[in-house]
Amino acid sequence: MSEIMLNSTAAGIELTSHSDDNPVTPAWLAEVLLLGEYWRTTGLLERLQQQVKVSRGRMGQYEVCDFVLLLLAYAISGAETLKEFFVQLASVESVVLSVWQRQQCPVASTVSRFLSAIEGPSVEQLRTLFEADLLEHGFDCDHNGGLLDRTGERYWVFDVDGTHQVARQRSMTQQENYPALRRRSQAAVLPGYLGRKRGQGIRTRSAVSQAHTTEWLGIFGSAGNGTPGPDLDRACEVIQHYLQHYGLPGSKAIVRLDGFYGTPQFVNRMQHHQLGYLLRCRDYNLLKQPVIQARLAQLQAQAWFHPESHTVRDVFDLGFVQDALAGYTCPVRLLVVRTPYDPKRKPRVGKRVKEWVYELFLTGHSQVGLSGTDLLSLYYGRGGFEKVLGDEDHEQPCDRWCSWNGDGQEFWQILNQWVWNWRLWMGNAHDPQSARQTLWTEAIEATAAPDQTIAPPEPLALSEKTRVPHPPETDRDYAPMQVAPSWARSRGKFSGSDFTIVNERTLRCPAGHSMYRRELRQNRLGDLLILFGINPRTCAHCSLREQCLADGSKGTGGGALQSCATVY
Repeated sequence: MSEIMLNSTAAGIELTSHSDDNPVTPAWLAEVLLLGEYWRTTGLLERLQQQVKVSRGRMGQYEVCDFVLLLLAYAISGAETLKEFFVQLASVESVVLSVWQRQQCPVASTVSRFLSAIEGPSVEQLRTLFEADLLEHGFDCDHNGGLLDRTGERYWVFDVDGTHQVARQRSMTQQENYPALRRRSQAAVLPGYLGRKRGQGIRTRSAVSQAHTTEWLGIFGSAGNGTPGPDLDRACEVIQHYLQHYGLPGSKAIVRLDGFYGTPQFVNRMQHHQLGYLLRCRDYNLLKQPVIQARLAQLQAQAWFHPESHTVRDVFDLGFVQDALAGYTCPVRLLVVRTPYDPKRKPRVGKRVKEWVYELFLTGHSQVGLSGTDLLSLYYGRGGFEKVLGDEDHEQPCDRWCSWNGDGQEFWQILNQWVWNWRLWMGNAHDPQSARQTLWTEAIEATAAPDQTIAPPEPLALSEKTRVPHPPETDRDYAPMQVAPSWARSRGKFSGSDFTIVNERTLRCPAGHSMYRRELRQNRLGDLLILFGINPRTCAHCSLREQCLADGSKGTGGGALQSCATVY
């Protein structure tokens, strides 16, 4: 040990320093030890070993639970990188391993190799275990909160939204005599922006949250701009499973969605899952309908005051409308909100029509218990979800890059959400509090007798097109499906006999990729035509694309479905 003497005669201070290391104990140590004990005593570690299977690859002699415990500790630590986390862990490694009852600790490079070996089935196995623990140890029904409408009916509010992870990529010269460009991140990200952000690759994750308890219910990630349709279907399935656990039907849910989901295809998905919803609509062609314009001229606007921006909005509740021509398979309740146009301030959302800026909202709930202003207050309360995302970024950022393997990154993000939920449960166990209630407005008395029901009004028809119902799963009125045999044969492409029918919602193309139901039509003879489509990104790298796609098709276009087949 060496000793260095520093003297300062002017200040009369003498300092002595030693070269021995004396690291500071990390502030997160106690929480990490408590979390490890929770996993061990509740049997999660044992269930993890039995249910989550990962190809060993170059994992060495370690088990899956060794890596999972380290990733949980990494989520708690808040360190920006795994390298920084392992530097902090070095001083307390022996203490952590003894409490966790583990023999050896993997190094950072071994953790990276473990995440690179993660595959889709392993992610789904971990997701199943996550959902089971949520229902087993989460908040009970009395602490799950809820929204009571004007008639006393209780609803549970959920939020679904997507966020982006950005991976900055260097600009590299590409020439014919250069080798093909390969990036480490190409398996996890895809270009998602244009313009000034064209050098960035992004990864999208769709998160599902319970609005009252701020618990995470699930996360679904994919490269680029993501797959919003399938992700929304999976989010709805998670919410349905959550409600079934508490014995509630899907109609008691209010799923809040932003304007990205405000098109007929997403509304139809919500109605197919029989879940209540509230979303911002971006189908502003509805404002051009003469029936809508006439109804707006007749209705008296309700004033709604925004408590934060101090703006007053006019709310028109048009009730349920039906527009099969626009793609809505079932009636939807339409709210039209307008504010005066300010020439000094460009509106961020909405459609400007003369001196007004219009916003549209859709829901499936009736007007009996939730008025138009109630729904508007509930939607703008969606800012609470943005607050949850902000708190997550501050306390335990979920968008930290741990792996350039997409499945490995999603594996880590599920564990990160697990830590968030566990912190909520432990906080409530340490300081239990009764549920608080906020009164929006007084309840209304029922006007009908208990044995009477009020028939809902007929929806406002916006088009004369007959709605084509979804074919029932059983007792079908139609003959068995068959692919149109002459489809594309005249152009030298694949014919109908090259496609395989899996079920009423799935078709398999000649390359073995799954195609999903895109549209329902009815011809003049009464036959039901089902159009199936596939994501163009799947076709972009397919060796059979020239025999399948139409001539001149680029096979691109975001989430658009360009390659399709017809089934009778």
